[in-house]
Parts: sequence; C-alpha cells; structure tokens
Amino acid sequence: MSNDLQPHRKTGTNLPDTTSALTSGTNLRATRASMDAVAGRADVVDNDLRIQSRRMMQGYVVALVVVTAVIAFSYIALQRTLAEQATLSRSYVVISAMQRAIRDSSVRTADLKNVLSAEEINERLVQKIQQSLEGDTVQIGNLHGEVRALTGKLGERSSNAALEAMFLEPPFALNAKVEQYQTRLRELVAQSVESSEQTKNTWLPVDATAGDKGLLETGYAEVFNAIQVEMTENTARLHTLHSTLSALIILVLVLVTVLIFIPLLAAFKRVQKRVVKAQRELSVQAYFDPATKLPNAAGLAKSLAERPTEGSLVKSLSHSLLVIRIQNFTVISNLIGPGQTDEFFHCFADRLVSIFPAETDIARTGDEEFTVLLDRDYLQQAAENRDPLHKALDAKLTLGNIQIFPVTVLGASLASDKPVQFMDQLLNARLASRRYQSTEATIPLFELSMSDAAEIENDLIEEIRLGIAANEFVPYYQIQIDSQTNAPSGMEALCRWHKADGGVVSPSDFIPVAEKSGLIVELTWSLLDHMVEDYKRWLARGLKPGTIAFNVGSLSLIDPEFIERLTVASNSIDPVEPVFEVEITENIALSEMGDHATDVLARLRSLGYKLALDDFGTGYASLSSLLEINVDVVKIDQSFVKDLAHSSVSRGVVEAVVGMCKTMNKTCVAEGVETQEQGDALREMGCEILQGYYFYKPSDADTVADQLSAAQNLRKAG
Repeated sequence: MSNDLQPHRKTGTNLPDTTSALTSGTNLRATRASMDAVAGRADVVDNDLRIQSRRMMQGYVVALVVVTAVIAFSYIALQRTLAEQATLSRSYVVISAMQRAIRDSSVRTADLKNVLSAEEINERLVQKIQQSLEGDTVQIGNLHGEVRALTGKLGERSSNAALEAMFLEPPFALNAKVEQYQTRLRELVAQSVESSEQTKNTWLPVDATAGDKGLLETGYAEVFNAIQVEMTENTARLHTLHSTLSALIILVLVLVTVLIFIPLLAAFKRVQKRVVKAQRELSVQAYFDPATKLPNAAGLAKSLAERPTEGSLVKSLSHSLLVIRIQNFTVISNLIGPGQTDEFFHCFADRLVSIFPAETDIARTGDEEFTVLLDRDYLQQAAENRDPLHKALDAKLTLGNIQIFPVTVLGASLASDKPVQFMDQLLNARLASRRYQSTEATIPLFELSMSDAAEIENDLIEEIRLGIAANEFVPYYQIQIDSQTNAPSGMEALCRWHKADGGVVSPSDFIPVAEKSGLIVELTWSLLDHMVEDYKRWLARGLKPGTIAFNVGSLSLIDPEFIERLTVASNSIDPVEPVFEVEITENIALSEMGDHATDVLARLRSLGYKLALDDFGTGYASLSSLLEINVDVVKIDQSFVKDLAHSSVSRGVVEAVVGMCKTMNKTCVAEGVETQEQGDALREMGCEILQGYYFYKPSDADTVADQLSAAQNLRKAG
C-alpha cells in the first residue's frame, strides 16, 4: 500500500480515507427516517384499533365476569360433590366388605367351638380354622382403617360429624370394639390344643368373641345406613348443580355470541382497510437486519435504486463492493450459544462502522456475510495490501467473559463502465471471495472466469459433504525413519479421498475447498476417528507404530472442542503418553491466529502433545517467531530437499535449518526424500528424521501394518 495513505481514525490501520467522496450515507439516513415515519403511522393505526376494541369490551365485561364467577363457583361445588360421592361409594363398598368379614369370622369361631367340643379334637382342622381366623383379623383391621380414612374425607357437615363420632364415642365406639374383637380373634388363633378333658372348655373365649361380633354388626349397620342417607342426599345435590351449570354455560354462549362476536365482526370490517394499508407500510421494515440495524441486501439495493443517477461520482460508487464473510461463524455460534449470536453480529457491525470511512454504506447481506459499498480507488488500494484491513477485522472480540477470534474471508468486485445491477455485482463479489487464499496478501477481485469455477466448486463442496457422511475419506500413513538406524520412528497421517464410484481425488483439489467451506473441521474429526481405530488394530497385532503426526487447519485449531476431542481420542489409545503430534503451517501459526493460536498451542504442549511446524521455509516465519511458537519439531519442506544435490541455495537453507534445530534443541524432519543421495546428505548434516518415497510411500492401514511388522522382524533378526 502506498505511503501517502493516512492512518484511519479509531483503528490505527493504514486504510485510505475517501470520506469526502462519499455521499450515500445522507441517503441512508433519509431512508431510515422514512422507515421511522412509516413505523409511526403504523403505531397510530394499531392504537386506534385497540381503542375501538376496548370500548366494545367495556360494555360486556361486567356481565361476563359475573356469569363466569357463578359458573366457576358452581363448577367447584360440582367437583367437590362428585368427589364426596366417590368417597361415599367407596365407603359403601368397604363397609359391605367389613360386614362380610365379620360374618365370616363369626362362622369360623362357631366352627372352632364345634371342633373343640367334640369328643376327639382334630388338630389339623383346628389349625386350618385358626389360620383362617388370623387372615380375618388382618382383613378386619385393614378395612376398618380404610373406612375411618374415608369418613374423615367427607367434610365438616353435622351429619358427617355424627358419622365420624360412631367410631369414637359410645354407644358404638367402633374403634375400641374392633380392637377388642381383633384381640379375641388373636386369642383364638393362639389357642393351643391338647388331648385332655380339661381342654374341651377352652372354647369359652368363643362366646366372648361372639358377643363382640354382635356389637360390631350393630355399629356397622348404623354406619351403613348413614352412608346410604348421605349418598341419597348427595345424588340430589349433583342433579341440581349439573342442571344449574348447564344452564349457565348456555347463557354464556348466548352472551358471547350476541354481545361480543357480532359487534367485533362489524368492528373488524371497519378497520380492515386501514389494517391492510398498515401491513403494506410495515413490510418495508424487511429492508433492515434486526440484529445489527443495518440494511440487508434488499434494503441496500432499494437505497441504491432510489438515489439519483446523474453525476459520475454516484455512478462510480454504486457498484464497487467488498464482501466480508465470517468463515468460522459455526464455531463461534457453538462457543457463545444461539442466544448471543445477535449480540456478536451487532458488535461486529460496530467494528465495521469504526473501520471504514464515515458515511460508508454497510449492509448485512447474509447470515454470515456483510457487504461494504466503497470508492473504487479505495477498494483497489485495500485489495493490493489487505493486511491492515484483515488485522482490524480479525481482532479479538469480547462478549462477557468469552473471547472470540473471528476469521474473515474477503472478496471484491470493482465498478465497471458497463451498468450492472446491485444484486449481480454482489454475486460477483461473493464469487471472488471463494478465491480467497490465507497465504496471499491481496483481496481477490472478481473476474468473468470465476462464474464457471464457482459452479464447479459448489458441486465439489456438496460431494465433500456427502463423502464425509459416507466415510469416503480415509487416512494414509507415511512412515518416518531414524536417520541413524533406518528404523521406523513414527509416521504422518495424510488424507485420501476414495469415492464410491472408484475415482480418486487429489488432496490439492479438495483440501483448499474444504478449508474455504468450513468442512475441514468435520473432515478432521472423521480422520481422527479412523486413526484411533487403525492404531488400536496395530497394537492388537503387537506392533509399535510410534507417534502419528497430522496437519491441523486454522478452523480446527480454534474450534473450542479441539483440545477435548483430541485428548479423548489419544487417551482411548494410551491414557499416559499422547500418541498424536499436531502439525501447523507457518502461515496459520503466525499470521491468522495470533495470540489465540499461541494460547491453544501452549495448552497442547502442557498436556504433553508434540507440536510440529510443517513446510518450514515456505512461509514467512522468522527465528523470533519460531521461539514464540515453541514447537518441538521442525519439518523442512520437500522443495528444498528436492534440489539438495543441484542447488547450493537449497543445501545452504537445509544446513541452516538443521543447525538451528540442534542449537534450539528441536527435532528436525526432512520431507520428500526420494533418492539415496538425498538421504545420505541429510544424514551427514545431522537431520534426525527422514520421510519420503525412498523409504516408504503413503499407504493404507493394512499395508502400514505389514511394513511395521517387517521392520520389527528385521530388527529382531539383526
């Protein structure tokens, strides 16, 4: 970006200031003012409708409340009477059962007397009768307790109080009589029978039991009669209450129909035209996003369409668009919860207002997308060096106690001499955003060739989504060797896509698309599950696979579940020593993630995971940055290894990196070793780990198992 650019206020970023060239904000304020006026007129219509409805209701509310209160009272009384009737019915049944139990026990006591009076006592028959009397004793006690409980539910009326007194007071005192009767029965049950003349008089307690039984029958007969009287009176009350309630319900229906619905229908017809008009006026509010209070795509298009077309300035400003898409919004939503997404978008919209020049048109044109209308020159300069803008957009946001690191993707479409509709230009900017590369320093600008490429990319995204669901993505493993012993020391997991139709897609084709679409996170978890299964199978065969290194993209690294899911996967294999090594690229570590990446990587190291810096030398890492990241492994990119024998520059770079790793006590891995000459040269330099086709090709899990087994057998034989 040129040196004449002035630092923008509030942000300190070197963004061009073209405030004087923009006039669209004035039109936007006028549009918002017209929206406020429409809302005011709608409020007047709504208030008028409420007043008319209130006046109609005031004339009928008193009668309706009175009738409703009477209905409620009648309904409560009816429910209470029904409950009482149910209690009385149950009491009737239980008392009948009690009377039968008393009669049955009386018969058994008489049978016992006859057996005991016989010349020869039948002991087995006596025991059988005693067992039956024991059951009668328990049943009489249970039934009596239930009758007492039921009569206690009948209320406080005098007749019920008198009924309850039968259980407590003379002449019946049924509680005491039942206990005495049970005592008599227990004496008979406990009576021992002996073969002597003297024991024939042991049936004397039977007579006493018979006397108690007579008192009980008399008392329970009175209770039975009282219950019948109560049931008769209750039935009459039920008929009266039911008739009253039915009449009142019919009355209410008539009142509602005559006094409310008919006048309301007439009132609604009177205001129908005004309501329809109000709805038409309120529909214009659909031009604004409720979360951010910014125009949406339709609102910005309408605002542009209503502006004057005369003058080259407005014409040149109308269609130079910058699209800003929040790539990791799904991760952010999972982190903060659905209830705070509106607040997040509101804060992000405020950030956009503070970054761009005053009076700039900003709109939320999609769920995760914002569009900024900018001067062509301003946008073109920003596109040539996006770093200041990108740092301002991706700076940390704080919601409550949650820190959020948005990752944005940019795309732009510059105004042309030919007139283009706003929505078409917006589509062009969106297509350009799909060409966004995190490793580049520019904002992609729309070109006509992007239309066909976008269609192809859309199809590929859908195929990737279906492939993940169908488990078409599998890890291939490339074994790494110790440069001194040539023995396997670990491996790197690489993603391969074997489609159901037998086709194979190159990682260079689908990995960038998966990263741009956000599917790389789901793909990472799928591969991690496969790696766990493969590792367990290797262990079951007695193999020693060592550490598996795999590359982690920026979206996966900032996923709040990343550390937890990685730890669960590793612990399922070895709960003591982590079996995975996390690889990151220089650009991810140093440019996109900033402090957040450093925090995540520090947590991983504290948990025992090794960190590797992949493709070292291809990005823009420095020694100070390498110290800040604090990785354990540095992987030399294969482009330097390839030219090792023919390029003094490549050899010098490799020697410098190996020497640096020794000085900093880091493990050095050389990728892409394809010849013996390259391997020998790297050994001489002191590179500890070698990886490449010369030793092992990337292979599936079963082939790797055979390779590990062969290597282990070779070591044993040696």
